[in-house]
Amino acid sequence: MIQIAYLDLKNNGILNLNDFLHLQLIRSLKKDKFDKITHPKAQSLSLAGYLLLIYLLKENKIDLNLEIVTSPLGKPYFKQEKIFFNISHSRNIICTALADKEIGIDIQFKKETDFLKIAERFFHKSEIEKIKNSSGSAHLFYELWTAKEAYLKFKGIGLREKLDSFQFEEALDFWKIKSSQDISTIIKHYQLKENYFLALAFENFDQPKIDFKELTPEALLSKLK
Repeated sequence: MIQIAYLDLKNNGILNLNDFLHLQLIRSLKKDKFDKITHPKAQSLSLAGYLLLIYLLKENKIDLNLEIVTSPLGKPYFKQEKIFFNISHSRNIICTALADKEIGIDIQFKKETDFLKIAERFFHKSEIEKIKNSSGSAHLFYELWTAKEAYLKFKGIGLREKLDSFQFEEALDFWKIKSSQDISTIIKHYQLKENYFLALAFENFDQPKIDFKELTPEALLSKLK
């Protein structure tokens, strides 16, 4: 099963890190994670992602004292448990995914930009042609962008692999990598709110159930007391 919790911080300003240091997981990440983020809003968004993670752990009655470590390539994971998570944010929306298998998630806000110029710089040539020939070129661009980032986060390598080194193909209601090297990873797309594109990458061995839960900041804080 895959669970995704998300919230919008638009009208709630900045979360204060000191207000959440009573939570062991937040306290354990203070020095190596949050203290390194100097911009208040960026720190607030990162903090919210981990608060959503604590919420999901509590909802599933999972030990809140799990230790989070970081892979050599920078992906955070639980040291002892075979429980996986991934966090993404764009603008004021933060989403956190929790699963029993490896997962990658990315969310992007659709904004006015020269998306074709970006695609020509970063995407595979076949994907550039699809965008040029699409009647919904901006929509396709954001689906491809979020899919690529979610896939690289799923693999745990971030943007260390070039975005044009792999391409996607559509299959029924999901996307997959067009390569004999990876036949099990799929991408599914969702639209959480207007102009927000979300992509989810996971191994499609058992068609997991995917649950979404939107929380207000007030509801999240009440759950964490």
